[in-house]
Amino acid sequence: MSSFGSNNYGNDSNYKVIDLHNSALHQAKDRIKDEVRDAYSDSLPGVKFIHGLNHGTAIREWLCSDSFQQFADSKKMTANIWHNNEGSTNVSFGKNN
Repeated sequence: MSSFGSNNYGNDSNYKVIDLHNSALHQAKDRIKDEVRDAYSDSLPGVKFIHGLNHGTAIREWLCSDSFQQFADSKKMTANIWHNNEGSTNVSFGKNN
């Protein structure tokens, strides 16, 4: 299950923070998958991806896409996608991890 919210969905202060500013979309996709998989395995509450406003739009759109959702579903993760500012996107995990 995935959802996307533009306001504070939750508290991201305990999230793992990953800076993707210098990553092309294809590089960011691989890094996001690795980081989400690792954080989920480590029972972290979520991951905050800092991507910026310009090139970051493509990263945010991919995180909100069916492609990312299929990845999360294939790993049996409940992932909620949200942000509390335009330059970052958060992935929070459900209670099942």
